[in-house]
Amino acid sequence: MSWIAINIGTYHSSAAIEIGGRITKVRPLGSSLDTCSFPTVAYVTGDHHIRVCAEANAWKCQDPSRFIKDFKYDIHQEQVAFLGVSYCDIISAILKSIKVSAEAMIGGQQIEDVLLSIPNQYGTSDPRVDILKNAAQTIGFNRIDFIKEALATSYHYGIDDQNGVALVYDLGEMMFAPALVKTDSSGITMIASSSGIEAGGKYIDEILYKSLLTSNHIEYATDDDVQIQQINSVMAMCREIKEQLSELESVSHPVPVKGAGIFNVDRKEFEKSISSMLEKTYAECDSLLHHVNLEWKDLTQIVLVGGSSNIPCVTTLFQKYLSGKDVSINIVHNKSVDGAYLDPTYSICLGSIKYMQECDRHTSQQVPSDDDCLSNKEIGIRFYNGLDRPKNWLMAAYNFYKVLLESEDNECYNYILQIFQYIIEHLRIVDGTLELEPVLDVVGEDSVDLLVEYLCQLQDRYERLGYDTFVQEIYKLQFWIEIIENIHNN
Repeated sequence: MSWIAINIGTYHSSAAIEIGGRITKVRPLGSSLDTCSFPTVAYVTGDHHIRVCAEANAWKCQDPSRFIKDFKYDIHQEQVAFLGVSYCDIISAILKSIKVSAEAMIGGQQIEDVLLSIPNQYGTSDPRVDILKNAAQTIGFNRIDFIKEALATSYHYGIDDQNGVALVYDLGEMMFAPALVKTDSSGITMIASSSGIEAGGKYIDEILYKSLLTSNHIEYATDDDVQIQQINSVMAMCREIKEQLSELESVSHPVPVKGAGIFNVDRKEFEKSISSMLEKTYAECDSLLHHVNLEWKDLTQIVLVGGSSNIPCVTTLFQKYLSGKDVSINIVHNKSVDGAYLDPTYSICLGSIKYMQECDRHTSQQVPSDDDCLSNKEIGIRFYNGLDRPKNWLMAAYNFYKVLLESEDNECYNYILQIFQYIIEHLRIVDGTLELEPVLDVVGEDSVDLLVEYLCQLQDRYERLGYDTFVQEIYKLQFWIEIIENIHNN
């Protein structure tokens, strides 16, 4: 397998490859630390040279204003403040650092294919996805695919072996965006995800920081650059304390500012201070279930992922919340569904590689004749994901349509809406002629012939209905169903 799976995280990025049939985490080239993470940070020099990851951390004391962090969700912005570089440039540099490190692990062999994980709430037309793709192309990746973080996590935890609906509770660093995934004979699909709320490690760190300011007197330096370094050191201390409280009942830590004393934190008091934030995350899960007409009792399991989910009270308070709903659901954390210990820190990149192994296994089997044994929904999902056949969203839509002819299936309905919404978003009218922006990288190159037929059908309707009526009708599902019938029944 020539693939590398990369997860660009808020604080740390990670990657995995397959070596000799085993999934292996990528270690930073030349690092003296026992780590497999790449800090998601950058330092831009005066001549616009970009230093990233551990090297950027070493340079940040030179000029803190040139040090960039916490930018995962802001990469759609054109320029980075006054530094004269783009976020695409920075992402390219981070991806290159990871790519070079991975290639060194396999004797310098070139890795040309990459699977990039993206947040659950990103749509297919999200400009941040385009930034990631452009950055990957810049450093020499030929094939670039994407996987939602919840799906990758599901493969890591072995949810693909357990039929049913699972809630992926991802308490990361900045955004909390739970997702629902469904497993059946056709594999794993994501039913829905939340648009996200601000909750996670960063906000827990800030709660600890506020507690510190209440209990300890800190006098920061008057020099702005020195003050920034001091605050960064104090926030790093808060993160360290948060991690220690996952195992210890109390922590005492010297504050890294002269004369600020010792910061003492008791786990019970700490958990009490973050309980209201956690309650909001549980309520967000409740809203997500309600949005897709599901109840807690419909879930087969809950999977806790993300670094902040290591905090013990995340599980205990969740169990208390569920008891109030009069349900008991298996909560999986740090273990696969069959009980094997797993590393949650790298769950996304490790799960992404497992996903690629599954795809390769399906492709190598090449059993298209098995379609007679598959339901239309299963065939549609395989066309949609490109499993054991070329990816083709329009053939997927046709198979989902056949399901809807016989029954009401919300999942198929949502698939069709997503497919045609994506086409609408990329449709343009130029001097009375309908044109499509490039979409084959998303809908699949195998869709090209059907795309031409769809475009002809759309042009015919545009000319017959006129602009105003056409714009109203194109957002109705029946409009697209008539096109499907005209194309596939003739």
